[in-house]
Amino acid sequence: MNNYSSESPLPNSSQELLLKVALSDKETALDCWTQWKSINDFENDVDLGSFRLLPLVFHKLQTFDYSDELTGRLKGIYRKSWSNNQQLIYKASLLIDEIRRAGIEVMAVKGIPLSLTVYNNLAIRPMYDVDILVPLSTKMEAIQFLRDKGFVPDDERILEFSLIYGKGMGFKNESGFEVDLHWRPLLDSIMNSDPDDFWDKARPIKIGNTRALIMSPEDELLCTFVHGLRRNPLPPIRWVADAVSIIRNNKDNLDWDRFLAYSVKYKVVIQVKSGLGYIYQTFDLPVPEDVIRKLKRISPSYSEKVIYKQAQWFGDHRQKFTFPERVFTFYARYLRYSTNENIVKIHLKFAMYSISRIKSRIYNDNKSHKTKEVGKLQ
Repeated sequence: MNNYSSESPLPNSSQELLLKVALSDKETALDCWTQWKSINDFENDVDLGSFRLLPLVFHKLQTFDYSDELTGRLKGIYRKSWSNNQQLIYKASLLIDEIRRAGIEVMAVKGIPLSLTVYNNLAIRPMYDVDILVPLSTKMEAIQFLRDKGFVPDDERILEFSLIYGKGMGFKNESGFEVDLHWRPLLDSIMNSDPDDFWDKARPIKIGNTRALIMSPEDELLCTFVHGLRRNPLPPIRWVADAVSIIRNNKDNLDWDRFLAYSVKYKVVIQVKSGLGYIYQTFDLPVPEDVIRKLKRISPSYSEKVIYKQAQWFGDHRQKFTFPERVFTFYARYLRYSTNENIVKIHLKFAMYSISRIKSRIYNDNKSHKTKEVGKLQ
């Protein structure tokens, strides 16, 4: 078993036991559950990543008609998840309906489509916010719509930067309702994306009393690997359960050729190799051998390696950086926006990009300072 750090996207030995309870046959699941209980104090040793798996664990144990001293606790966690998710789905359906009425197409991503079409159960996968994707061409209209409805961005200071170099921004209203608005499905290769990517095979879904779109199974699987395999203070291990469940639920209609093509196009081959390799070795999965062979033959590019290292070392939630870490993160963000793979051209254009960003920062700082001075005079 593995002993990865608490922020690693790959499960440690305890987390892997819990995942095997949730995703394995009866004999393996019950044996792993016994092992997990023997090494964990339920009151003190359950990290948040593991806690988010408990509704799925309870559901699996119930299918075996199994009960023990923790069944009551697990049942309460399961019911709480069901209640919270019901409320979130209701709020999401109202919001999505309003956005669509405003003429903006909406794709539900992550938690909602997984709950409704993969797990087919609103208790199994706890959700705390709503993730929606809008076409890149309508990002400004979507942001203004949320503002008009009382939502404010998580960080106004970097919103302008995120519109160009990012994939989305979190928004929250006074009641605490959180919406993650995405205008790009993936961050790792911005300039290689096309407007129709992911939208061309989107499927309709009913959410409450409204309708939206969701990704095709293979696109959903790709995004699951990429979003999950990033360093995070909250152990993001449920990507394992999501990916395994997507594959098992769609074993006859996954377009593996598209999956591999998008892995290359979006420079996420390393994440896919790491994620698919882990679950293929750990769980009994219907993945064609030909897919595994093709994936092994694909060599990641220089840019891809740098971008992946940044995701593994720092992720998206690090609050403090040393100067070298900040420079490396800045460099990785540049590579996300570059289509070049010639090493000389990469670094020449990076120098030009750096100068441009520094000038822009100085200009914005001066503009902000002048605005404050005018405010004082008034």
